Amino acid sequence: MCVTVAMLLPRDKVTGEPTPDAKWRLAKIRDRAYEPTYRIKRYTVNEVGCSQLFLVDTDSDWTEGLSVDSKGNFLSIVNSALNNSFDKKDNGTKAKTASGVSNNGKVLRKALKSHNVNEAVKIIKENAIDGCSLITDGNQLVVIECTLPSEVKEKYRKMKGGNRFDDVVPPSEYKIVVKEIKKDTLIVRTNHGVFDASFGYQPKDGESYQSSKKRLQYAIDALNKKVFEPLDLITTLSKLSTDDVDENPFYRPIRKDTDIFSTTVIQTDPSGTMIVKPIKCKFDINNALNLISNEYLTHMVILPMGSKLFESFPEFLDYQRLKSLK
Repeated sequence: MCVTVAMLLPRDKVTGEPTPDAKWRLAKIRDRAYEPTYRIKRYTVNEVGCSQLFLVDTDSDWTEGLSVDSKGNFLSIVNSALNNSFDKKDNGTKAKTASGVSNNGKVLRKALKSHNVNEAVKIIKENAIDGCSLITDGNQLVVIECTLPSEVKEKYRKMKGGNRFDDVVPPSEYKIVVKEIKKDTLIVRTNHGVFDASFGYQPKDGESYQSSKKRLQYAIDALNKKVFEPLDLITTLSKLSTDDVDENPFYRPIRKDTDIFSTTVIQTDPSGTMIVKPIKCKFDINNALNLISNEYLTHMVILPMGSKLFESFPEFLDYQRLKSLK
């Protein structure tokens, strides 16, 4: 259960409309039912001439990422689950893949070898990544909602054994809706379908459905009210964990002290930068020098665990402005 966001930024603080130089920025609050370990992968794919940067869950191979090619073309993809067994512990255990490589991870990494949004969309459609995928190059945004119909899940449930559905279900069995966003300037998705209401959590799912609906609305309200500059996006999302958002912590966009909890907040930027704010997770960084190398076109910023930088960021900026006036 997650919150994913695409927003055109900067915005004019008076009209609220995107400025002429506005670009799509993506962000995500990633929730888990276990404390994940994330691996950072940053390298250049020589055959297609692009630098790639991935945040990979070492248990499920779930992947978020971005790429920049040799011409400076940027591409980023984030995803929130709609087949929500992908997003939880499966029968009380982590949803590990049979081979260590999930369909989500494999397809997303392949899509990010593309040089434009349309190529990436074609790969995701053909290979069926479950969930709501947001795909952008900064100028164009495409939203894909994709999931397994309930009758298909029942057909394959016994066949999958301890594996994930995407290990055993062919892409042709998925239902997919694809739309390019032309007019909206803010897109938020959680774990129920928007283009197709039959996707994801349903009213019969009770508290999980209510949480998905409320987290979406709370995020929309906060982002519309408080986000005008690019860094306002991750700053605002990082604050949505308090009692004044909702008395029930399960209904907050950032959840703590619940069975399903937020592990990270990430933001990707057309500069080729991914910012990661850890909440409850671990990192496997097997080559720290890789993160600071200047041979790549991508950039990674990881805040220290427990950092309050983004929660206090506006106050810090106000302090800096007051100092400059003295």
